[in-house]
Amino acid sequence: MVELQEARPPWLQRGAQWLVKRLAPREGWLSILLVAVIVVGVANAVVETAWVATIDHVWLNSVVAALLATALAKRLASTRWSWAILVVSGLLVTTLRVGELLPPLTTWRDGSWDTALMTRVGLFAERLQGWVVQLWVGGSSGETLPFLLGVGMAIWLLSALLAWQTYRTRQPLPALTLICFGVALVGYFSASPLHWLLQVLMAAIALAALMRFVTLQMVWERDGVDYPDHVLYDFAIAVAVFAILFPLMGYVTPRLAIPAVSRAFANSQGVLAVEEVLERAFGGVDVQAAGGRGGAGGAVGVMPRQHLLSGSPELLQSVVMTATVQGITERATHWRALSYDNYTGRGWEISAENQTNQPANRPISHPDIVATTTLSQTVYWLQDNRSTRYTLGRPEQLDQPTRLQWHGRSDLVRVRGDGRVYQVQSLVSVATAEALSQVESADIPSAILGRYTQLPDTVPQRVLDLADSVTANAATSYAKAKALETFLRQYEYTLDVDVPPANQDAVDFFLFEQQAGYCDYYATAMTVMARHIGLPARMAIGFAAAPTIDGSQELRGIDAHSWTEIYFGEYGWIEFEPTGGFALSAQSADLDQPLPTEPPPPIPERTVPFMQIMRWVAASLALIAVVAFYVWRSLRPPPLPDTATRYAQLQRHAAQLAIPLAESQTPLEFLGQFEEYITGIGALAWIKQRPRLARRLVKLQQVASTLTNDFIRVQYDELPPTATISNRQWQQTRRLLWLLRLVRRQD
Repeated sequence: MVELQEARPPWLQRGAQWLVKRLAPREGWLSILLVAVIVVGVANAVVETAWVATIDHVWLNSVVAALLATALAKRLASTRWSWAILVVSGLLVTTLRVGELLPPLTTWRDGSWDTALMTRVGLFAERLQGWVVQLWVGGSSGETLPFLLGVGMAIWLLSALLAWQTYRTRQPLPALTLICFGVALVGYFSASPLHWLLQVLMAAIALAALMRFVTLQMVWERDGVDYPDHVLYDFAIAVAVFAILFPLMGYVTPRLAIPAVSRAFANSQGVLAVEEVLERAFGGVDVQAAGGRGGAGGAVGVMPRQHLLSGSPELLQSVVMTATVQGITERATHWRALSYDNYTGRGWEISAENQTNQPANRPISHPDIVATTTLSQTVYWLQDNRSTRYTLGRPEQLDQPTRLQWHGRSDLVRVRGDGRVYQVQSLVSVATAEALSQVESADIPSAILGRYTQLPDTVPQRVLDLADSVTANAATSYAKAKALETFLRQYEYTLDVDVPPANQDAVDFFLFEQQAGYCDYYATAMTVMARHIGLPARMAIGFAAAPTIDGSQELRGIDAHSWTEIYFGEYGWIEFEPTGGFALSAQSADLDQPLPTEPPPPIPERTVPFMQIMRWVAASLALIAVVAFYVWRSLRPPPLPDTATRYAQLQRHAAQLAIPLAESQTPLEFLGQFEEYITGIGALAWIKQRPRLARRLVKLQQVASTLTNDFIRVQYDELPPTATISNRQWQQTRRLLWLLRLVRRQD
């Protein structure tokens, strides 16, 4: 019998065997697989709820906790010290991950990591403190940081407990019970499908049974009890069947009472009280978001003034708001609605907020700022019943009860109220350019720096390099802000713009490719570039106002606008207007003391045509290469195996058909047995009823005879083969032999 020898490096086999044996746990690789399935299932169940956009941190917690607990359990360390390490490690990893406390690598390279770390820690402490204060005074909070910390620690402890009880006590049932109950609660509060619960439940049943068998096996080996080797396989099959059928029984058994029980549970006084507390403490958690969220490439966010691109005539015709203003109106050019703090690469989001109720005619508690003037406004909102309260500058007092939404305790995001008419007193900055030039980052609270200097890692390097080059000659923070504003006002303003490609950063698209846009692009670009050079910046939206002599203002839909605000220590948030064609703010216009500046650098050369051509050329060449390769492969005939190889393959198929083979057997004896077997197959009644299949069996005998005679000519007579079997005939022969193997198995 001719055998085909597969060449495998012996040293590689020995190395792989040693590694598998060295790493294999005493409980077997199956236990590792089941623990991994459970841990992954729990993490997936939580991530799929999409309660919070950044909840995917539980992946890291679940995996690291399981690995660390397994290592500690295997090293037979003290239980007390092991769990002390696990708890401290969980707090550290969860806090660092959720709070994003670790500075980026760039700060480690340039030596500013300590400042970045303190800034992030300050923001983390301020967010936690604001949440505690809100609950203490009886308010509601949308802050998601405590929720993420709690979920992260719960996942960490459950994963660690599962691994610990599996590999230290070999009794994972308590941990499995807690995990299944936790996944069921996740499904209840998120209304998500039960597939993760089924996965966890099936794996939990299998793991509990496996560890019971492993424990018995160790006892048998210790006591010298003999047991058959196949008992493990029989046991595994029985457990697998039970683990699959038991959870699936819920789909076939009557479930008429479940809705009634669920309603009774949800409407019980205890559950309602708990949900009320949770809603007040974790208002920023979206319990309706089951199924995940995200857009192309995982990036989400909005351009808030994108509705201007519609070109609707109503934007020019409809008056949305009128107002009368008392005070120095030339200082106020923006009716402010709210601000965005989180840039995603595609647009803007507002992170979690705390909400307080503000009585009418009572001053709002703000941090003190200097160099301000007071404006009084009476606003008549005409368009709809929206609750947003628009103000010039920072609102200080309104004549109606309002709902204030904050970042932390002192960073006001927006004001909401009821009714279409309201009166408000606000503060507008009158700080001079010279005064603002004296402010540096050391004068700014760490919470403001931490929140408003964050950027995603996806911002292209050329955007950051451009920000550095534009501000290279600016000596102060104010001069840098002015340089960015002046530079961006060179770009063309238009409402006829394209949407950035799905995987491209919006600022990069605006600065280098489109090089034209509307207010959202200008404000976003300045905010991102300012954050990169260390200036705390945010994007504000509202309406652009044209100051009048008598203080009366009329705003239309087309006046919707966005701009950039930068924080300057004791002077607070200062408005900048990077959009070309719009009136500069008082500080930006240098009304009091003009700040000498150099001409702005020119905008970079447009890269759209070249880059698009290169992308199309590269994609076309790649497609042509792939098509040409597959055409060449299909047209090029595959190499024909030699006669000995074909004969060996025929013998291998014969052995799988249970045709007896022997080492002393001659080729002709093998051919006789093969033909006898095929003749017997052809005599079957169901074969005779299929003439086409019977003819193929006859051709199979002819191919076997030709191949055997060729093998004799080559092997013994040293003559060339007749080469009467084409490659197509041989492939048909192999397929028929495979079919005969399937027929034999069914018989």
